[in-house]
Parts: sequence; structure tokens; C-alpha cells
Amino acid sequence: MNESNDLKNRILQMRQDNKIDVSEVHNEDTKSEEKQDIKTENEKKKNDLQNNTKAKQSDNEEAFKLLASKFNQSVEVILELTKRVEKLETLVRLQTMQSENIKSNKTEQLKGKKSKNKLFFLAMFLLGIIYLIYFFDVDLTILNQIISEFSNILRK
Repeated sequence: MNESNDLKNRILQMRQDNKIDVSEVHNEDTKSEEKQDIKTENEKKKNDLQNNTKAKQSDNEEAFKLLASKFNQSVEVILELTKRVEKLETLVRLQTMQSENIKSNKTEQLKGKKSKNKLFFLAMFLLGIIYLIYFFDVDLTILNQIISEFSNILRK
């Protein structure tokens, strides 16, 4: 510190000897030093801002890349799930169609059997009635008169 003050004093002494206004030079020196300090501070601030913005941009880019990769993974999972759901839907449709076919085949078979059974029982009932009429000698003249009356009513 003492050496720098000594140097300043010598410089000031030399300027006075050369008839240079010391106050002006001293003001110019201080102004130039202040300007340099301001410039260096501004440059430091600019560098810090640039570094901060670069760091933020890199952080933002990393976060965006991470987010994009997670999004892509979720989209892949969703696609896989939709494929599985479609497969399950087709399986369910096929099973319902098969069960309907089996039911319809069984009902058709049962309908055929039922109709054959109905005809058989009807024929047996008629044969039984005819047998009873002839076996017990039932008088059917009354039945004949009733039928003739109904036919007369229907003709009018």
C-alpha cells in the first residue's frame, strides 16, 4: 500500500513539475478507473447472466428431454393397453358368438324334438279317444246335431 501511494505521489510531483494540472489528471484518472470498474462489473454481470441463462437453458432442455421421454413411455404404455383391450374385446365377441351358436343349435334341436313329441302325443290322444268311443259304444248323434247347428249359424 505504501509503495502504491509513493508511486502516486511521485507521479503527481512529476506532473506538477511539467506544469500539468494535477486535479484534471487526477480526475481523469479516477474517472477512467471508475469507468473501468463499471465496465468490469458490467462485464462480470453479463458473464454471470450469460452463464445463468446457459445453465437455465441447459436445465430446461434436460427437464424437457426428461418430460418428453416420460411422455413417450406413457404413450407406448397406452398403445399397448389399447391393443390388449382390442384383443380382449374380440375374444369376448367370439365367445359370445360361439355360445349363441351353441344355444341356437340346442334350441333348434329341442324345438325339433318338441314338435315331434307333440305330434306323437296328439296322435296317441286321438287314437285313445277313438278307441274309447268304439269300446264303450258312445252315442255321437248329439255331437252330430251340435256340429250341424254351428254350421248353420256360420252360413248365415
